[in-house]
Amino acid sequence: MRKISVLMPTYNDAQYITKSLHSIFEQNYNNWELIIVNDGSTDETERLIKSFDDNRIKYIYQENSGQLNALLTGSKYIEGDIVLLFHSDDELANNRVFSNIIHSFDSHKEMDGLYADYLIIDKNGNQTGILKVPDQIHQTEIIKKVFYHKGDNTVGDTFIVKRDVFNNYVLPNYIYDNTIYYINYKEFKTLNLMKIEPWYKYRVFDENYIHSEVGKFEVSNGCFRTIYKLLSNNYCSGPLLPFSNLFVLKVFRKLKLYRLFSIKKGTSIHVDLARKVYSLWRNELISKQFPDLSIKQINKILHSINRIGKHSKPLYIDKKEIESIPYLFHGKDVRRFYQAYQAGEMGNLYQLILDSEYDHIIVESEEDKEIVQAILKFYSLFYDVIVERRSDV
Repeated sequence: MRKISVLMPTYNDAQYITKSLHSIFEQNYNNWELIIVNDGSTDETERLIKSFDDNRIKYIYQENSGQLNALLTGSKYIEGDIVLLFHSDDELANNRVFSNIIHSFDSHKEMDGLYADYLIIDKNGNQTGILKVPDQIHQTEIIKKVFYHKGDNTVGDTFIVKRDVFNNYVLPNYIYDNTIYYINYKEFKTLNLMKIEPWYKYRVFDENYIHSEVGKFEVSNGCFRTIYKLLSNNYCSGPLLPFSNLFVLKVFRKLKLYRLFSIKKGTSIHVDLARKVYSLWRNELISKQFPDLSIKQINKILHSINRIGKHSKPLYIDKKEIESIPYLFHGKDVRRFYQAYQAGEMGNLYQLILDSEYDHIIVESEEDKEIVQAILKFYSLFYDVIVERRSDV
């Protein structure tokens, strides 16, 4: 009998978490475990969780470090065969969700995971609409859609996957890297996902994390990184994009004209295409009032694209600057980075790489190169890094 492992990160969701937990306990399939990671809540969240006396709950508390780090912590406690993500301010659609999941996997053993449309509810739990996602996942089409929708996750992040798929895809892509979980970026293909009936009630209200400054930065940073990984491993061929402003871009996406263009596995990017996409993307972020740091980051990305292959203005980084880094940030650390940036505590090297004028970077060793490339990856920058002993300069 298969066990379902539910990963629930939570932070100050005392207002909604009781309803979320009740929707789990009401399930007509009982072989599950609930792994709750309290990411440093300061409200009544812990007390409410502990009021549920059930040995299927695994409760872990950690200092606030962001949802993805909470999921990373929770992943160490997984014992089930199927793993799903369930946010603590949302609800399951009905009491058959878990049994339907089990039936779907038993009936389609070749499937890697499941997804569905989302039932939208307000802060009082009233359904206000349905968020539609694609009816089928076509390998190349969905990747093109992700690209031309600027890194948006077209099926959402609430994954339901087999445990080995969780370990091989969700952990490295979504949790560690803050990118779309179902894409194999190196092989240029997607997981085998099947759509099922809506199982998730997604709560939309003014206080949603996604509407905060740090929430917007986390979204934009993840989308930047998704496109960065696609462009780093693939290139786009065919005619250039026919749009020159945001209105035409929206029409282009709505009519699904991206299907006319090809994206192939390769080793270089189509610079003109990337430049146009990022330029329009920057205008959209500005119009939607994303934080200054998001705008600063995309400006730097554009600059790095424009300087691809140019080695006339180096930025020298010595070992002392690398050794002074207080923490090497990865995709899972976006919230931590934003807080450190606001406090001026993310380290001089991060500031140097973001603010300096250069077209390539020179370091003293391969070890230093790996660290600098990790920083460039965090920012989604395309600058070359060259190893060169300073005595040789």
